[in-house]
Amino acid sequence: MHPLIKDFHKIFLDLDRDGFVDSVNLQIHLFSSSCHPEVLCAVMDLSAAIGFETMGMSPPLVTEGQKGSSWGYHLYIGLDHEFETLPPNRGIYFLKESDKTSLAQSIRNLSLSLLSRNGRILGKNAGKGFKKGDNIDLLRLFSIGGLFHPEPQKPWLVHFPYRILLFSSLELRTAIEAANFSSRLGLETVQLSLPFAFPWGSRPKRVPFIYVGKREDLDRIRLRRLRHLDAIAWDGGVFLIPSQEGFSEILISGTEKGLQRILRYLSTIPTNSKEIKDPILRAVKKFIRDLEDSCKGFFSSSSSSEKIIREFLLFDERKEVLKILKERLKESDSQIGSIEILTMVVRPLRERRRLESEIKKLLRGLGGSSTKIRVVVLNAYKPGLSWMREVVLKEILKKGVDRVEITFKPFKEKGLEEEERWLQEIYPIDEILSRRLGISKDRIAFKKDSRIKEVYRVCAWRGKEKVYEGEFSPKWERKDYLPFFPKLGKAHPWIGWINLKIDGKEVMSRKVKTWMEQVWETYQKGLLPLLKRQVDRLCTSSSSLPNPLFEAIRFDLFLNYPAEGLGVDEERISPLEALHEEFYFVTLEFFSRYLKRKGLTKFSAGRILPIIHPNERKTNGKLRFTLIHRPDGFFREKERIKIGLEGVAFRGSDLLVHLFVEGEGGGGIDRLRKRMRDFKHGVFRIERIDYKEKPKRGFRLIAIGSNLIKRRQFLNKKQLSPIKIPTERPIGYKEYLKMIRSFEGRAGVNVVEEGDSSAGFPIYSLEHSFPSLHSLTSQLKGAVFKPTFFINCRHHANEVSSTNAGLRLSSLLVTNLRFLRWLKRVNVVINPMENVDGVNTLEEMLRWTPRDKLHAARYNWAGQEYYLEYFNPRTPFGEARVKPEIWQRWFPDICVDNHGFPSHEWEQPFSGYSPFRFREWWIPKAFFFIYLPFLEEKKGSKRRERSEKLGKWISSFLLDEEGIIKRNQTFAERYWKYRGAWMSRSQKMGEGIFTFPLQKRFQKSNFSYRYPSITSIEFITEVADEVAYGRFLRECVKAHLETNLSVIRLLNSCHFPVKKKGYKRKGGVEFFWHRERGLTFPQK
Repeated sequence: MHPLIKDFHKIFLDLDRDGFVDSVNLQIHLFSSSCHPEVLCAVMDLSAAIGFETMGMSPPLVTEGQKGSSWGYHLYIGLDHEFETLPPNRGIYFLKESDKTSLAQSIRNLSLSLLSRNGRILGKNAGKGFKKGDNIDLLRLFSIGGLFHPEPQKPWLVHFPYRILLFSSLELRTAIEAANFSSRLGLETVQLSLPFAFPWGSRPKRVPFIYVGKREDLDRIRLRRLRHLDAIAWDGGVFLIPSQEGFSEILISGTEKGLQRILRYLSTIPTNSKEIKDPILRAVKKFIRDLEDSCKGFFSSSSSSEKIIREFLLFDERKEVLKILKERLKESDSQIGSIEILTMVVRPLRERRRLESEIKKLLRGLGGSSTKIRVVVLNAYKPGLSWMREVVLKEILKKGVDRVEITFKPFKEKGLEEEERWLQEIYPIDEILSRRLGISKDRIAFKKDSRIKEVYRVCAWRGKEKVYEGEFSPKWERKDYLPFFPKLGKAHPWIGWINLKIDGKEVMSRKVKTWMEQVWETYQKGLLPLLKRQVDRLCTSSSSLPNPLFEAIRFDLFLNYPAEGLGVDEERISPLEALHEEFYFVTLEFFSRYLKRKGLTKFSAGRILPIIHPNERKTNGKLRFTLIHRPDGFFREKERIKIGLEGVAFRGSDLLVHLFVEGEGGGGIDRLRKRMRDFKHGVFRIERIDYKEKPKRGFRLIAIGSNLIKRRQFLNKKQLSPIKIPTERPIGYKEYLKMIRSFEGRAGVNVVEEGDSSAGFPIYSLEHSFPSLHSLTSQLKGAVFKPTFFINCRHHANEVSSTNAGLRLSSLLVTNLRFLRWLKRVNVVINPMENVDGVNTLEEMLRWTPRDKLHAARYNWAGQEYYLEYFNPRTPFGEARVKPEIWQRWFPDICVDNHGFPSHEWEQPFSGYSPFRFREWWIPKAFFFIYLPFLEEKKGSKRRERSEKLGKWISSFLLDEEGIIKRNQTFAERYWKYRGAWMSRSQKMGEGIFTFPLQKRFQKSNFSYRYPSITSIEFITEVADEVAYGRFLRECVKAHLETNLSVIRLLNSCHFPVKKKGYKRKGGVEFFWHRERGLTFPQK
């Protein structure tokens, strides 16, 4: 056994004491004998093997000459005669032989002994490898998608199928750089085959290569696929070689000095889990993006977006009420003893008080100063609640009431409403009365009784004495939910009304059309038919429909009706908010049904944008409708034009970039080539465009960045601390960018640009791991050695608190030593804002209605839910690629999607009041709860037990959060009192944190159902944050944050044994780093 193997633990160190080697205290010294191809390939094997044993290193591992003081141990490799002047010394090892063949064999034996030291050699292969056709992205060279490929059926087995093929004899300095490059490959990979490097004459068959050699020797591997490299002179570069066998290969070549330079560059270039972070390649990436943007719309229609605009003025029902009363009272006798007027209009309390005064003034103006006048103006929106707040409460307030009983009729009309519709409409009257009367809400009871005369009866007692009894019935009308689809059912919304009694006798009772009814009538009879005609027009006039069909379907509603708070958490009266929800969900329903009828099930409508302007005082009210058509190809342009990086080369201070531009064939390619030739850029100039090549439909392009190396820009300077994360207001996209950038340069966190959204906005993730002392750390080994917790935030943009919680967690992991230590045993990856397009839409709506639910902002730029797009490799939605790409790079053991639901009542009067598609979300059934996978499985199943343990762990962790627990209990009691208690199969929720089985429709997009051998649990957290502010939002943020911290703490308490396994194969041995999957949680 070589002494180096005996001293393994002195050389391979675990500096952060996390149980894994993260440093190599060894430097290798080479002599001229290592220039021989056989010896150099053996040295490259050893360098790769040393890199394979560690998670981190600071190059160079291999050098010549005197030993560096930074290393405690040194290994000298050479022939016997090369050691004559080098005396033995402590910390120095020698590997020497009399001839080069023996030296090469000894080096290879040492490499195999090193890797076999604590790994078993098995008699079968590890897997099938990667599939043909996998391409290499040079920007991701040391990541998955570059040289590393997960096995299709076992993605946790990440293969590195390449071997190094040396096709030149190199000078010593170049040989050293080649060995250092090999150590970098060994560092980054979790699978390594020995032998790894081969001289030209000993190359194996049927494996893809990384070719390394001098440019002058390219004739050895000269193939037709390399002829484009002669187009422009270069010193040294790295290039893709597309193979006829379906594998892309790599060429690293140049002049002697140029080859040294490119190898040194590749050996030291920093990376994150996704791609190379070097500023030079960042400039290349930006150039490619600018090229793509210049081609945006190239194959789409040249016509501009067509707009259709309609405006509708709303008349003021208050004027109608005064007109009706004036005309009717003129017909009455002059001698009137009493007048009672009850009218219902959809107006805020202040305006109804003004109308009441105007009615009284009108009555006095008509004569009869001795007439008794009683005028009540109720809100025709939630009229039962209005009556109880403004009439009943006023009458019982001074009677010392200590008990109230509210009886309601069951709603028996066949329609979309639930039987308890009348109870739901007075929510939250018990807490309003409780606060005003000074009694417990438990002393306010609800009773359902079909025998009462009116819809509501309220009785109040003081002790045993009944001191009040009153009755009231709202007015409603029967309407089709969707006129084009009458089978969907009927809705029964309230209507405006006026009732006149003279001397106790009813003389008039008639409907008054409110502005709300006007809006909905305009929508159903005017705008839906218009949308139908536009869809029909698209279907008949175009052979290729755009998808989505429209860029935007916008409803701007202007009216003076700010939301009225009820003093109960986030509850309010807001008819305008209800119309926002109606416009959005009913329009979605219309398109879903109508497109299905036309056989267009794969098409969507586009963005539906109800924008509410609640402080409009200039007009009585106005509805503006805007339909914006979108030319064909809007969401497919980037699929039609692809620009791939095929090579990067140095030439002095210039950078040469080889690209392949692929697009649709025919005359379009010639026009595209001309477009590229005319393209101007601030950093790169296009030097050469080659002719079309078959079978690809495209052309090669070479661009030069002059003096790019000299003016190389460095990464952002380190900041003292990240920006403070707000917890009492939502975070918008621009603020999110500033916060993300404040993490750049901080130890232990990588800021990763994941890609662009559908609308072209960058999306970022934050990758947290324990800080390394070295310049290079293997992310792939980190993902294999340690469990990863992946947190996905803001899938639905109006569920605002998860972004605050995710960024706050990142801040704690970076700045707080207590939380930073947890990263020794776990990786944490956070996607703080997945749906950035939805957030941009939300910000526009928040300008006008900052406290509304704003469901129209929850989906993406195309107005689509994109859960199932996660698994569509050709999805046009950039935001749908982010989560699966993060998953493919980190293979997380636990995932969480931090979601939300309405913070207050969700009512839609034209859709069955409690919206029939979303009954369970009518009011919050809890403040915070969790959906767990596998709870539907039989008791005793391992997966179910694991999920149940996680739920209990989180619940126990949150029990100390009194604010969350108290709100949970309050919300659960409300839900039970107003809905759950009246349902036949409902159970009252207990105390603490509630857990529910993951709904079946979400299982298709859940990674723990799709890949249970990798991700043990993917769960969903839900909190009442649509859209919350202030202390309420702070509690929402805390619920997500504390849950995520509890999972990190749980993973810290688990044991994850990592093993190295070797598999015999023809011609050598294949080694894998492997960690058993399937979490086992400790017993509490």
